[in-house]
Amino acid sequence: MKKFEASIFRPTFQQKSSMGNKVIVVLENCYLESAKIKDEVRLLSADEHSKFLQKFGKRSDLYRPDIVHQCLLTLLDSPLNKANCLEVYLHTHNNVIIKVSPQCRIPRTYKRFAGLIVQCLFKLVIRADASQTASTSAPPSHKKIEKPDRMRNKWKKNHDKYEEEEEEEELDREYVDGLVLMKVMKNPITKHLPMGAPVFCCSQYAKETLHMRQFVDQQIEKYKQSKQFVFVVGGFSETEKPLEDLVKSTYDNPTFVSVSNYPLSASVVCSKVCNAFEEVWNVL
Repeated sequence: MKKFEASIFRPTFQQKSSMGNKVIVVLENCYLESAKIKDEVRLLSADEHSKFLQKFGKRSDLYRPDIVHQCLLTLLDSPLNKANCLEVYLHTHNNVIIKVSPQCRIPRTYKRFAGLIVQCLFKLVIRADASQTASTSAPPSHKKIEKPDRMRNKWKKNHDKYEEEEEEEELDREYVDGLVLMKVMKNPITKHLPMGAPVFCCSQYAKETLHMRQFVDQQIEKYKQSKQFVFVVGGFSETEKPLEDLVKSTYDNPTFVSVSNYPLSASVVCSKVCNAFEEVWNVL
């Protein structure tokens, strides 16, 4: 199998610690499925493998992994993600859960993205390349702290300062070791969501269309103790089962919201969610 690598996004050191504000976006019912075609494992898509899918009695129009690709580009390139205020999960129609690291830089071309997803489904984990890790192992504003023998004497003279340096070095080491860019997680999806966080499902069939910025303000005021919010977005063009039924059977007490009077692509919905929280949390 050809190896496809994802590059690493490295935020500044100050961005590694947030105030606890977090938006968790779940791309629900993504049609991400691999199959061996002509001695090569491929990610099934409607454009390239319609005959193969029809041969096995599957609807070829359902397989649109390019929608997931567009959504991930929108989400992971957003200032909200670069401020460490975003988490992304992929929940496939086969009930496979993939966690995407905020540090992952998704390939810009679909071909490389498809290879990356196949590799993740096959190996269950995608790690950063060692060369990338060596070149970007620590934030640019912080150099690795040496530990000479005289550090013991320094510790006796200035205990507080030594503890501070130790903490910084531990953070840097954690930053270096966080090499997992994509990983298949255990079911159910609710196990990985914050306890007590409100769940909102973006659907064009919701009863009321809301102004996203005002809606976010209202929810932050309503859930003062919870700084984490879950948004479920459909990662498909068509589905055999309505998204509302899927969400009700998977999540506890979801709230259905519509962000526009018009049908929008999943990528635009993700963008509207991110933009609203960026404005409220002053993420520039």
